[in-house]
Amino acid sequence: MRPGNNLVARAGRFFHTAPAAKKETAMYVEGKFNPPWFDPAMPERTRCVLAPLLDYWASTTPDRVFAIFEDGEQWTWTRTRAEVRAAARGLQQLGVGKGDPVAVWLPNGKTMFATWFAISYLGAVYCPINTSFRGNLLAHVIENSGAKLLVCHAKLVERLHAVELAQLEAIVVAGEFAGTAPAGRTLHPPSALRGDGAALEPVPEMQPWDTYGIIYTSGTTGPSKGVLVSYLQLYASGMVSYGYIGAD
Repeated sequence: MRPGNNLVARAGRFFHTAPAAKKETAMYVEGKFNPPWFDPAMPERTRCVLAPLLDYWASTTPDRVFAIFEDGEQWTWTRTRAEVRAAARGLQQLGVGKGDPVAVWLPNGKTMFATWFAISYLGAVYCPINTSFRGNLLAHVIENSGAKLLVCHAKLVERLHAVELAQLEAIVVAGEFAGTAPAGRTLHPPSALRGDGAALEPVPEMQPWDTYGIIYTSGTTGPSKGVLVSYLQLYASGMVSYGYIGAD
């Protein structure tokens, strides 16, 4: 008897029967695949691209709190926009523009937050670096990102002396630093991120499908891989996961 044959006994004789049909499990059900709060249609720029989104909410809900930091300080939409535009102007004066990758090596906090948003406000490409990186892994990410500018915490600068800095030209040091510049690169003080927001030059009109950042994998099984992330991908991920949260 071959495997797979279905046999039944009737009055001492065996008869073949058809195999039972397998139960199909639907992986997609029209109208039920997405959460009820998620609209898969292309969103408007004011819903997912940083600059118009920030401008919109700062004008419509200026006094609503947007960010609360670890020390308890709160930023309203108006304050957030002012901080971001000031940092964006500082980056502009350092030569950052649309499509330019900017590496950011900072712990969570106000400086990281303002720098992140300022890069996106300019239409540049945000390239965060894991603060635990060092040695070859750090050198790989710096080179792979293509960044010419690095915004770095003062306590992390010393690690840069031990690695190749490839195309990196300048470093904005966040915090007090009395050391020397790694490999002769230009160092800028924290005030470089405090430009005059009112003097900000016109920013480009970015689209949902434009690249917002390069996010690197952990590098546990090989060199970290840079993943190009669009504004739309960031928006969709956030909406699917947290779209049920209301305005409050």
